[in-house]
Amino acid sequence: MFGAVKNLVGTTCISMLKGIQVLELAGLGPVTMCGLILKDYGASVHRILNPNAPFIDHLLSPGKPSVPLDLKNPSDRQRLIDLCKSADVLLDPYRPKCLDRLGLAPDILHKANKRLVLTRISGYGQPESSQDIDYYLRPGHDINYLAESGILWLFIGERGKSVYPINVIADIAGGAFPAVTGILLALYEREKSGLGKIVDVSITDGISYVSTYFMASCQLDGQNEFNPLSSLVHWHSLARQCANLLDGGAPFYRIYETKDKKFVAVGALEPHFYANLLRPLGLTEKYAPQLDRHAWPRIAAILSGIFVSETRDYWCQETDLVRSACLSPVYSLKEAMDRRPKHLYRDLNFSFSPLAGATRDEGGFSIRIPRPCPLLSDFPAD
Repeated sequence: MFGAVKNLVGTTCISMLKGIQVLELAGLGPVTMCGLILKDYGASVHRILNPNAPFIDHLLSPGKPSVPLDLKNPSDRQRLIDLCKSADVLLDPYRPKCLDRLGLAPDILHKANKRLVLTRISGYGQPESSQDIDYYLRPGHDINYLAESGILWLFIGERGKSVYPINVIADIAGGAFPAVTGILLALYEREKSGLGKIVDVSITDGISYVSTYFMASCQLDGQNEFNPLSSLVHWHSLARQCANLLDGGAPFYRIYETKDKKFVAVGALEPHFYANLLRPLGLTEKYAPQLDRHAWPRIAAILSGIFVSETRDYWCQETDLVRSACLSPVYSLKEAMDRRPKHLYRDLNFSFSPLAGATRDEGGFSIRIPRPCPLLSDFPAD
């Protein structure tokens, strides 16, 4: 679970989707993560696995029983239709028109179950006419969707040196979470109409949506009378990475290397946080003006020299910096898992094994998440 929902007496609810039956056609990141989220909140999720698939990722599938179906086989296609008769949600990870060509078009599925919520997650969305079908049928992955959304451009630094974002931005933020949102909205509307819906998720559009703030700043040319920092946020046609407020250009919103080859992150955006950053370091606003973009490289060089003089843990023990200046240690993945406080309200702490499943700590109680069923189990399986 990524957040906690409580009832009026303060008990964490983890089964709000209990009774919802989900069929997940096995695919890569977005669909698998979407199924995981639904399962974590109580839905029953069964994966439809092609026994002949060359590659299947099980890392996000603990507690999801599997059903072997080769959808190129007519009898297996009919079995999927039969399974859909009692399902609430079908997750489709394939490129547009793939299920249609297999005789599993939306009208066929909804004829079997008018309450079914068919959720299609694809890189570029579903074609609206035959004229633009080639655009939507193209293959792609996270980096391609980021590129065409315009967001990858923000990661290209000076002289073309780039930072390659992992597939959290596109596949998860732009794909899985919009899909979950659409499914929940469709299930809510179904309570009134009695009818299922088609939820179409374009990962490229999803990236643009979660990046609305930056898209808007580009359209408005960075002018916002209510926010004096807005002119520093704007990404114009010449500004690359490390030239803007939130991309490492601002010395007060940046990553700094420390003496032990580790890093600290500074997020002192607001003027009072910036003042709290300068004071313990022996600097002043007059010497290091926050809103003077031309002074940023000089200030960044000064801060770099200061932070590299001591270790990461030294800086993170400086109470004034940590509590009042938005300074944080940059942890590796292993460090983050080992050192993150065990939140009572969020079961983010868990150990995972592809074979044994996961154990999460929920409010002081150990909750055993069911281990995955055999890779090709009979349906239903628990």
